[in-house]
Amino acid sequence: FLLGGYKWDMRVYVTVTSFNPLEAFIYKDGFARFTTVPYTNDTNDIENKFVHLTNSSIQRHNEDSMLHGGQDDVSARARAQDAILGGTKINFATLRDRLKVAGVSWDLVWSRMIEVILKSLCMAEDHIPAQANSFELFGYDLMLDDRLKVWLIEVNSSPSMGQEHLLDEQVKQPLINDTIQLVDPMAFDRRRLTEALQRRFTKAASGSANSRQQLDLDLHSILLGERPRRHGEMPKNLGKYERIAPGEAFNAVVRAR
Repeated sequence: FLLGGYKWDMRVYVTVTSFNPLEAFIYKDGFARFTTVPYTNDTNDIENKFVHLTNSSIQRHNEDSMLHGGQDDVSARARAQDAILGGTKINFATLRDRLKVAGVSWDLVWSRMIEVILKSLCMAEDHIPAQANSFELFGYDLMLDDRLKVWLIEVNSSPSMGQEHLLDEQVKQPLINDTIQLVDPMAFDRRRLTEALQRRFTKAASGSANSRQQLDLDLHSILLGERPRRHGEMPKNLGKYERIAPGEAFNAVVRAR
């Protein structure tokens, strides 16, 4: 599906707080990333990266071309404004508006994006052990075809949080803040943790068993009386995140697996 004659894809951010069982959240803002040369299937241009590859790291080298369109051309002026704000990227709010002009429902595209993401996580879930004290932010690259089908291009672990343009700052800084608020790392007493570990190591070395009751008391003391959020409980602060697993959409994917 071309916009203005240009190829584009979507960078979508997904935070996974648990595998096996799965708990995942999709961020409601992200980027549409465009090429800087109009799309063509001419075989003479098959190796032209500025036609076929949407990666910002590639298109940035031809970004200036977006600023030199004719000022009498409405689409050229819009691309120049896009370049000033975000380079070769626009945010989801702008993408939603442009898809609407093209007669495409954002709600439909969004639901299909979630479905693709959940299918990929469902397939990977059994191969990743449960790690209660970790999380991962993924950068999904998705593409929309002319039948409005969403395709998974690749999944990036630890996606770049670089902020070269104002649009990067507007999207990524809230993303970083919301991710920290979502994960909500717990405060703990380092001294009490050290004392509890030393005591448990000493008892283990002497052949004495550490009781579960003492462990519960130690954890209560170390975590300052707070209880970790359990799997499935809604986080206190979602920000612009939306939970996609567990949930109805994920259950539908599991049933069809």
